Amino acid sequence: MTDTAADAEEVPEVEPEPEGGQTVQLDDFCELRFEALSTSSFWVKLIEGKAEVFGTELVRQRRYHFPAGSKAAVFTFSGCELKVWGETESRYTSKDTHAVTVYVNCHAALQQLRRQAQEARRRGPRVLVCGPKDAGKTSLCRQLVSWATREKSKPIYVDVDVGQSQISVPGTMGAVPVRKPFDIEEGLETEQAPVLFQFGHTNPQANINLYFYMMNRLAEYVNKRCEYDQDANYAGLVINTCGWIKLEGYDAIKQCASAFEVDLIFVIESERLYNDLKRDLPSFVKIVTLPKSRGVADRGQEIRQELRDRKVTEYFKGPLLSLSPHRISMPTSAFQFYRLGVQALPSSLLPLGHEKSEREEHWRRAVRVLPDRSLLHALLGVSQATSSDQLADYPVYGFCVVVDVLNDSVVALAPASGTPPSNLMLVSTATWMMS
Repeated sequence: MTDTAADAEEVPEVEPEPEGGQTVQLDDFCELRFEALSTSSFWVKLIEGKAEVFGTELVRQRRYHFPAGSKAAVFTFSGCELKVWGETESRYTSKDTHAVTVYVNCHAALQQLRRQAQEARRRGPRVLVCGPKDAGKTSLCRQLVSWATREKSKPIYVDVDVGQSQISVPGTMGAVPVRKPFDIEEGLETEQAPVLFQFGHTNPQANINLYFYMMNRLAEYVNKRCEYDQDANYAGLVINTCGWIKLEGYDAIKQCASAFEVDLIFVIESERLYNDLKRDLPSFVKIVTLPKSRGVADRGQEIRQELRDRKVTEYFKGPLLSLSPHRISMPTSAFQFYRLGVQALPSSLLPLGHEKSEREEHWRRAVRVLPDRSLLHALLGVSQATSSDQLADYPVYGFCVVVDVLNDSVVALAPASGTPPSNLMLVSTATWMMS
C-alpha cells in the first residue's frame, strides 16, 4: 500500500506533553490493544517506525487522543516504538494478528478488481460485510475503506446498521463517497454530505418492511451516484450491515445484497451464515469467510447505548466536542411532526375490499405527532420530502433534537443556526440529552 501519513512532515505538539508516559516497543506484525477507562482518556504517540489504527496511519510525533471508554488497537507491519499515557481497563501487546494479514490480502484483491474495472471502464467491486454481533464488521469496513483511499481509490461507504451507524446518528442508514482515510480522532471525514434515510429506530425489527424499503431507496441513490461519478463507480462499494443474522435478519442481508447488486460478500466468523448464503444467492456472488480479529471485544447493551449517545453528541458538538449547537424555534403553526409506520388493523375491522391495500401500506404510513412534551429529547430528521406521503421515499437534510415544547413552538438544538430547510420533521425513537 502507498505510504502517506508516516512519511509526512512531523507535526509539532499543539499543547504541552504531559509528564510521565510509558514506552511500548512493537515487533513486526504485532499490535497494542487497549480499552480506556470509562472515566478517563488515553493517548498514543508514534515515536519511530510505522503504525496504523484501523487502516489509518499514525503521524510520527503527533499525540492521538482516545476518549474515555475507547477500544482500539495500534498495528504495525514492520515494528515501531510508541509512547502512551493514561489508565486503561486493559492493555496488552499481541502477536496474534493473523486476521489483519487476511484482511490486507482481501484489500489487495479488491484493489486488483478496481484496477481492472478502471481499465475496462466497468463497475468496480461491491463488497458486503456481514456476521454476528461483535464480529468486527465495522472495524473491517473502516480498514477496507481507509486502505483503499490510501491507494487513491474513492469507494462509496454504505452503512445500513441502524443501531451503530458510523455515518450519522442512530436510527439512520446512509451512504457517502470517501476520499481519504478515516481520521483516528474524528472518524469519517467527507467532502460531500452523505445521503441519509431516517428509519427512526435502532433495531430493524421495529419495522422490517420499512427497513427493506428504505434500503432499496438508498440503493437507488447510490446507483444514480455511480452513473455520473466514475471514480466511485470504479472503486465500488463497501457495505456495513447489522449483527442480526437469523430469521428476518438473514432476509435483510439477502435484501441488501440484492438492492446494492453486490458481487462479493465477506462473512466474519459464521460458518452457518456462509453456507446459507452460498445456497441462496446467485452463483456470480462470490462469498468468502474471514476470521474474527482476536482484538474484537464483546459489547453489552449498556456499552452500545453509550456509543449511540456519543455518536449523537459528536453530531451536535463535533468529534472533539469543541462546537456548540444552536437553539432554533419551530412554530407549531408552520412545522409538522410525523412518525412512519402504524400497527396493522385486523382484516375484520377494515372496509370490504380494502383489506389488502390497507394492510400493505400500514408500515410506511406517516402518522402526525402532536407537538407536546412527549417530543422532549427526541431526534428529529429534517425531511427532503415535500409532502407527508413522501416521507419514506426521501432522505433527510440533517437532524435537530427537541429541548423544550412551548404553547406555540418547539425549541430544538441544531448544528447550524437559522430556519430548517423543510417544515416536515421525522420523529425518531432515538433520544439524546445534552450534558
